[in-house]
Amino acid sequence: MERVSIRYVLASDLDGTLADGSEQARQELIDWLQARADARLVYVTGRTPESARRLMERASLPAPDVLIADVGTTVLAGPALEPIEPIEAAIEREWPGTDVVRSRLAPMESLRLQDVDAPRRVSWWIEPVRQQRGTADDPFAARPPDDASMQADAARIARQVGAEAVDRLASLPVDVVVSANVFLDVLPRGVNKGSTLLRVLNWLGAERDSCVVAGDSLNDLALFTTGLRGIVVGNCEPALAERVSGMSHIYRAREAGADGVLEGLRHHGWLDELRDAADGEGDAHGRQ
Repeated sequence: MERVSIRYVLASDLDGTLADGSEQARQELIDWLQARADARLVYVTGRTPESARRLMERASLPAPDVLIADVGTTVLAGPALEPIEPIEAAIEREWPGTDVVRSRLAPMESLRLQDVDAPRRVSWWIEPVRQQRGTADDPFAARPPDDASMQADAARIARQVGAEAVDRLASLPVDVVVSANVFLDVLPRGVNKGSTLLRVLNWLGAERDSCVVAGDSLNDLALFTTGLRGIVVGNCEPALAERVSGMSHIYRAREAGADGVLEGLRHHGWLDELRDAADGEGDAHGRQ
């Protein structure tokens, strides 16, 4: 059978992005993707695979063609979402080991270790900010922009804690990623959502210009610095909006969550059959 050429790859974060917004927008987008043999869906999340599966079920999202989980350190594909072994093996070679990372940050009272099972990353809560967060059934769910944990004081605390963690880990080949002012992830150096997505595009045999990325938080910044066309949704973390300012390949949507993803895809030339109905809202609402 002749292999179908891939023309469209949507690589989207879940929390605050594809899993948020209106159910109508989400279904409209999924219907369009599933109707096209030349389209692929990639989820790119900080959650573990199991946590991502639970969120997919709650948000009525289909299984993706590829799941990039654990902030880019776990990569699964196929109907059963099984590991893409060559990619995971390459990431594993870059990881100095969980125990040494944990021991370096153990003295930091501002950090609380997250109870997650991830073989190639270690994750903490920034505890002073976590205590400011509004209540939610899912502690990993995105918070609204008016949540106390998204305000300037929380951002200041997160910057200070992140800087101290970087200092303590300076001799190790790792990167520290702080997002939503409350998550601190330690990853193998050079490994992130963006670098892993580029590996996945190569594995899929998809050209870079076929891909559009979407996200809402600072751990999605690595998606946007790949040079791939992108969408920052309207409910994004303020720090992300600041960091992508001036990037001409990034579209700033007015709408939140899945609605913002739809808006951005229209701007990038996808969903042509919906363009007339949109009445130009993508161009009108976009802020570069």
